[in-house]
Amino acid sequence: MKNKLIVSLIVLVCFFITNINIHVDCTNRNNNLILSSTWLKSSFGVNQNAIFAWDIQELLQGRRPTLYLVWKGGRGPNPEAAISPDGKYIAISTWNKERDSQNILIVDLKTKKEYWLTKDFSEQFFIHWLNNELLLIYNVPHKPNGKLSIQIWNIKTKKLTKEIDTNSLIVVPKNSQINMIQFAPSEINNRLIFITWIQESKFKEYNKNNEKVLYLPTYPYKIVWFDKNNLKVVDTTSYPAINNLPYPPRQHFDIAPNGIFAFITDIQSIKEASYPEKNLIRVMKLNRNKSSFETLFKLPPTNSVVQYDSVKFFGNNYLIFSEKEVKNNKVKYNVVVYSIKEVVE
Repeated sequence: MKNKLIVSLIVLVCFFITNINIHVDCTNRNNNLILSSTWLKSSFGVNQNAIFAWDIQELLQGRRPTLYLVWKGGRGPNPEAAISPDGKYIAISTWNKERDSQNILIVDLKTKKEYWLTKDFSEQFFIHWLNNELLLIYNVPHKPNGKLSIQIWNIKTKKLTKEIDTNSLIVVPKNSQINMIQFAPSEINNRLIFITWIQESKFKEYNKNNEKVLYLPTYPYKIVWFDKNNLKVVDTTSYPAINNLPYPPRQHFDIAPNGIFAFITDIQSIKEASYPEKNLIRVMKLNRNKSSFETLFKLPPTNSVVQYDSVKFFGNNYLIFSEKEVKNNKVKYNVVVYSIKEVVE
C-alpha cells in the first residue's frame, strides 16, 4: 500500500495520578484538537478513566504532540467525549457511580467545575454538539419498555428540550424494530450521519460446532443523513452488504468531507453482531447512484496489532484511529494518524 503511517501516540500511561494537573486552552484551536480516552493507573492499583487533548497540527508539522489531561475520574468503560464549538466545555459520556449508568457529565475547561447533565437510570452515548449550548445524545433506558431516543439538552438551563423516538425516524421491515442507532463523530454540511440497526422479532438458527444456535437477527439496516437544524431525516442509503459491523455502542464508523466512509468491521461475515477479538478497517465510497459501496482499501490486523477502535477523519487526507497492540504478552494502546490522500484520490 502507498499509505504512509505518520506516527503512533501511546496514550496508555502508568504513573501517579496526582502528578498530572495540566491546563490546555481549547478556545482558539478546537478544530485541531483530538481527544483520546484511556485509563490511569496509580501506585495503589486504582484505575481511573482519563481524557487527553492533543493538537494534530503539531503532529503533522513533525513534532511530537503534547498530551494535555483535561479530565480524569470514573472507573467504567473508556469514556466518550466531545468539545463544544467554542472550546469552553467538554461533554463526557462516563459511568455515574450513584446511578450505575453511563450518563453525561459537563466540564468547564477553564474552571474545571463539573456537573451531571443527565443523572437517570439510562445509558447515554454518541455525544454531538449542535451549537455552544445544545447537545445531542442517544438515550438507551434500562427499563424493559423504555423508549430508545435522540435527546437534545441545553447545557445552560440543564434541561431536556426535545426527545425523538428512534422508531419514528425511518420505516423498518415488517416484524422488526430499530434496535440501536450509531452516530459518526463528524458531520457534513450541517448533517449528522448515523447507522440504524434493526432487530427481527423471529428467531433463526444456524449450526456452530455441530450445534444449533438460536438468535434474533440484529444488523445494520440504513445509513441516515439527519439535518441538525430541523432534526429531520433528509436522506438514506442501504448499509453495504457485508453485515459484519461490530455491535455498538462504540465509535465504529466515520465520514470525511468528500463522502468517503471508514468502517471498523469483523474480518469475516457473521451471523450475529458481536464484539470480535480481531477486526479490520475498511475505507469505502458510495457509487454514483448510491446503491452500493466500493472498498478503496483495508487495514487488516497484524501479528501484533489485533484490534482497532474509534475511527475519525481529519479533513479528507487523514484517518485517525486507535489500536490495541500485543507484544510479548504486554498490551499497549496507540492512537494512529494515517495518510489516505494517495489512496482516495
